[in-house]
Amino acid sequence: MPTNPASDSESRSRAIGELSLVFRRYGYQGATTKLLAEASGLGKSSLYHHFPSGKEDMALAVVAKTRELLFEQLMAPLADNPGEEEIAAFVTLLERFYRDGRLGCIIATLSLGDCPKPVARAIESLLEDWINAVALVSDPPGERATAVRVVRAIQGGLVLGLAAGKPEYFADAMEDVAELLGRSVRSSRDTALS
Repeated sequence: MPTNPASDSESRSRAIGELSLVFRRYGYQGATTKLLAEASGLGKSSLYHHFPSGKEDMALAVVAKTRELLFEQLMAPLADNPGEEEIAAFVTLLERFYRDGRLGCIIATLSLGDCPKPVARAIESLLEDWINAVALVSDPPGERATAVRVVRAIQGGLVLGLAAGKPEYFADAMEDVAELLGRSVRSSRDTALS
């Protein structure tokens, strides 16, 4: 009996969301095939049907989905001439995405050095593109120092909060992100007015 391509696509998409949670919690090596199959609700054979190259393919799909979410949803408020409201919306989306600092980041857990080179390269590319996207709303546009500080505050606040069991560290980092972006945007507007 032939498979339904739409159903296959929906099943794969749903699985990616669940796989992401496993990778975010356990990292690459800790995310066993058993854990991945259980979380996705798929048997091992169905899992390999959707991800023929196995765990590496799953991790790459999760990174691709993270990239999509980052640029289509999380960065969306900053797309056009961001002000205080847009920066606040960006921070709120980050807080929701990371469950107020209680859920690890796929970037952090897959960059621990235990993942295959294609996954490491995908993570590196994602981080570089994220920094570049933040730099576009910095002052002057394309200025990387603020962008690096923003991404570093997000990632560092998340890791510190999780490691110490203190999500408030992540909340503090989000305040730093809002301040860094707000200062950069205000500086940009002040320069334009003078």
